[in-house]
Amino acid sequence: MTSGTRRIRPLTLVLITVLTALVTSAPPASALPSGTTPGDPSRVTAVLETEGECVRSPAATVSTPSAAAQVLQPGRVWALTRGSGVVVAVLDTGFDRSSPQLKERLVLGPNEVGQGPTSTDCVGHGTFVAGLIAATARTGTTVAGIAPQARVYGIKVTDDVGATAPDVIARGIRDALRKGARIIDVSVVSSRSSAKLKKAVAEAVEAGAIVIAPASADDQSLQDPVYPAALDDVLAVGDSMAGSTGTASAVKADLTAPGQAVLSTCPGGVCVGTGAAYAAALVAGTAALMDAYHPGLSREQRLARLTGTAYPVEAGESTQAAYGVIDPFAAVSAVLPAEIGAAPVVVAAPATVAPMAPRGAAPAVSTALIEALTCLALLALALAAVVVGRALRARRRETRARRAQERQARDQTAMDAGSIGTPEVSASVGDAVLPTGRA
Repeated sequence: MTSGTRRIRPLTLVLITVLTALVTSAPPASALPSGTTPGDPSRVTAVLETEGECVRSPAATVSTPSAAAQVLQPGRVWALTRGSGVVVAVLDTGFDRSSPQLKERLVLGPNEVGQGPTSTDCVGHGTFVAGLIAATARTGTTVAGIAPQARVYGIKVTDDVGATAPDVIARGIRDALRKGARIIDVSVVSSRSSAKLKKAVAEAVEAGAIVIAPASADDQSLQDPVYPAALDDVLAVGDSMAGSTGTASAVKADLTAPGQAVLSTCPGGVCVGTGAAYAAALVAGTAALMDAYHPGLSREQRLARLTGTAYPVEAGESTQAAYGVIDPFAAVSAVLPAEIGAAPVVVAAPATVAPMAPRGAAPAVSTALIEALTCLALLALALAAVVVGRALRARRRETRARRAQERQARDQTAMDAGSIGTPEVSASVGDAVLPTGRA
């Protein structure tokens, strides 16, 4: 071995094996349909900007990740979980299932305003929020939900221009509870509350559900408190990037997430939007990841995990969040002292909950479990290879040492034998030389 040659240490081999397993065990992204072409994404707002002109984007896909994806980096947590088995109820303007990234992720619920099917989304806001939570990851586009294997139960609570009322939101919350949802994202706001809305939120708390809502209205001039975020027991979410735009919030946010220039699905393709409702969707998606990985936590434990693992707010920052910016990876992977040694609290699902698997799909083992077992198996093989390699090297050293001892013993034996066979000093008798002892 020359001085310039370096040997790969066993630990390096183990790390290479584990990293390779993490990369190769992730499910492949499906391909975009042929014929799609990129364009300029349309803008989505909570209320239709021009009445009678429904949102339809000419952009089929985009190749640049949004700021939200760059900040939250959901891909870090996808090796652990992608939200499989979790249902997030979304109360919004409607849900367009024509998007190829939402076909397998959307389950349509009731239309609480009674005007047309839930699949009609003239505003585009509900389709946009659903994509932020659970859009399927596909090759050729950077748009993907933060929990791309979760499912969205869509409930329409606005008319075709985006207007709603507190009692309508209350009915939507009860619809979500009847479906068994433990995460309810109310992504539209009302300027007032009602007794029915307060009661619906209380029922959600009693059922162990987390109600998430934006702390401010998207692209609107409402400076008064918005509901249901202003109610007790609702997780209010603000836009962590709102300080740069001057957007104010009359409700103090419990958490924040990026809400500026967010990219997601919408009727026709991909749209761009800005507002706290999109930040709330990212928090709801993070909650789905957390619930998929920690299915036995109580409502209080789940809230503590979401808030306790958030990026802390630095002194002097303009954001008014009580806890900070949501951190999906930490919300899933962190070990919280309060949970160590405590028996998990199992919340039984209501009898009305039905599995929302694709039609004809067979039951499957959790992807996260398969990936974890695969990594453990490869790690065990790598460690076994290290142990066997060390044993072989030790055996070779012992063999070389034994052979050296055998050669030394043979050499010593040969020397001793030569010494015994050497003639003794001869005595001269006349001119003849005879061995001593012979006449």
